[in-house]
Amino acid sequence: MSRDVGPFVETQTTRSERRALLVGIDEYDQLTRLSCARRDVEAVRGFLSHHEGGTPNFECEVLPATGARLNQHDFAVACDSFFDSCAGADVVFYFAGHGALEKVGGLLVASDGKKPDWGMPMCHIATLAGRSGARSVVIFLDCCHAGAFGEVELTRAALEAAFAIVPKNVTILAAATAWGVAWEDPPHGLFTSAVLQALDEKAADAATGEITALSICDAVERCEERAYHELPMPAEW
Repeated sequence: MSRDVGPFVETQTTRSERRALLVGIDEYDQLTRLSCARRDVEAVRGFLSHHEGGTPNFECEVLPATGARLNQHDFAVACDSFFDSCAGADVVFYFAGHGALEKVGGLLVASDGKKPDWGMPMCHIATLAGRSGARSVVIFLDCCHAGAFGEVELTRAALEAAFAIVPKNVTILAAATAWGVAWEDPPHGLFTSAVLQALDEKAADAATGEITALSICDAVERCEERAYHELPMPAEW
């Protein structure tokens, strides 16, 4: 079976029109060190950067570029720069690391993060994705409280603001609910391991070999039934 990863909307795209930002943070000042996050994003890059036949696919940027640390400033600058350059592209944002939940919502924890300012607010990633002008955005979050990304305060003003910012072409696959935990199962996070299995073949259409965000979600859910009951929580805006 051939494996053609993405694009997630249409098929007539070139490498420059497919971009991925892959963030894997293992080392933290205030939280326990992780062992799989960096390996997770390197493995995901291996699948996204080239098709099965070796032809180029997604142009991938991995953070941190070296080592296991990524501070809040560099995290924010990199995300702003990445989404500013994604107009018209099919985009993947992948995060593996610690997640936190505060009164302001969910956060992707940076190496120097501390309570309550842990790092990158999930709502800011949503804002960047919505304003990027990208043709499609698929967001993978392998962290605790990942499901907080798809939650908004149920007020009329908040709902109107959310739908004004995040368009219908943004899909989120989360490793846990807003109150749930994500698990490492070396050599990878449990969620990432399931995603990798899905990318390897399990999510590919039998006729075309094409992989879509929803087919990945279906495959991941089947894979993750085996342990911890850590199921993907897809939220499509």
